[in-house]
Amino acid sequence: MILSRTTLSRLFHRLLSLNCCHGKQQQERGLYKVSFKRNSPKRMQTVTLENQYQRLMESAAPLSKFPYETQLEIKRCALMTALKKVVNIVKHNRVGAFTSEMEKMAEQNQGCICPLLDMMPSPKPEGFRNKEELNIWLGANGDPNTVGLMIGRGESGLCVPNDQLLNTKPLHNEVVKTFKSFLAQSKFKRRDPDRNDITAHWSKVLIRSNEQGHVMLVPDLSCRQITQEVVDEAKEELRSYYSSGLQMLHGVHSLFMRVRRRGNKTHHHQYHICGDTHIYEEVLGYKFRISPEAFFQLNTPGAEVLYSVVQNLFKDRNVEMVLDIGCGTGTIGVVTSSLVNRVIGLDVIKQAIEDAEFNADLNGVSNASFHVGSARALLKSFMADGSILTDETVAIVNPNRNGLNKKAILRLRCCKAIKHLIFISCKPHGNAVVNFADLIVPERVDHPGQPFKAVQAVGVDMFPQTIHSELVLLFQR
Repeated sequence: MILSRTTLSRLFHRLLSLNCCHGKQQQERGLYKVSFKRNSPKRMQTVTLENQYQRLMESAAPLSKFPYETQLEIKRCALMTALKKVVNIVKHNRVGAFTSEMEKMAEQNQGCICPLLDMMPSPKPEGFRNKEELNIWLGANGDPNTVGLMIGRGESGLCVPNDQLLNTKPLHNEVVKTFKSFLAQSKFKRRDPDRNDITAHWSKVLIRSNEQGHVMLVPDLSCRQITQEVVDEAKEELRSYYSSGLQMLHGVHSLFMRVRRRGNKTHHHQYHICGDTHIYEEVLGYKFRISPEAFFQLNTPGAEVLYSVVQNLFKDRNVEMVLDIGCGTGTIGVVTSSLVNRVIGLDVIKQAIEDAEFNADLNGVSNASFHVGSARALLKSFMADGSILTDETVAIVNPNRNGLNKKAILRLRCCKAIKHLIFISCKPHGNAVVNFADLIVPERVDHPGQPFKAVQAVGVDMFPQTIHSELVLLFQR
């Protein structure tokens, strides 16, 4: 399928606009057969046994009907739109901030704040997801123990098996089959098709895997009130079933159980049942430990492309130090450690810092240190102690979809040691474009500190079949 650049751009704008509209608006504006559909209660009412997989595809993998080359062109147009939006924000929303240099850069780059060098494809466009968090809920066939993804929201939704989505690993489908066999004989399977089951029951299952085929399985047991006797019985059920040899057949090398009190989405207790306590993954020749809660990129081959892009953006720029802000388990710090004299990683989560320290030791990285705390507070202390940050520091930020808050952006501007900044955005159409604008506007009362200049951008398709991609943007000053 060959589409013109104009058609591709219109298509992506239609996808984004449909993400924000509902009901009649959606019908009136639905000019394209492939579109991103929100999981609304009204949409759930249209799900049948016959169309459930199509409905799920429209929500979870809306680009899967297009050849992969077309998907990349759609995403490239989307990233260019984001880079143009930065220009518009500075020009129209930051009074007096749009400089002649910015205007010249935009004229040279089709209205973008900097050139978009490439849209890097995923080495594995299908079957790449190394993590799935699946629901156990009422399906279109009336089975209250259907395992899959939700269409609709909350208790009014329906669960649809995800085994036909192109981004799902075949290995995960086999693991789900085995888990469904376990559910069928479990005392704690969901029994109430009317969605009001108040007894202890299996409610979700987390599946993580590596490129070697090792699987971590973490089912959730939920109940409003739960006793230790019930917990022990559920643990024994899992241990008995998965110690029978099936775990080796389907690659389940690590088995945990989480216990959640119904209505509390964040607090839970976790128990190791049997097998290994971690699985390990290799990225660019480095080895990383993965625990049930640890952050790790969903697409391992794609992560290698992403981190290679990051390395290439600064390896020839005389950088002496990497400041990895929001370092998580230390992946970026470890893979860039050989290019600089020192790596400093920052994260607010204590467990993430412990994992980062372990991964650095695991790979023999001796020039990295990791610190617990907010980026704003730690940067302030580093700036006060002039001996920590060198004059040739590259800061690497990889925030969640909400981007960085403005105070963190201003702290980066005020840190004179940071000469280069690499911003990795998984949602460049959201708050990230505001972050980009706040980094480049000239110094003034509400934007203290020397501004950065957007130099170049690279797109990386970490999420084939979906409308999402990563934008890596290099700033310097």
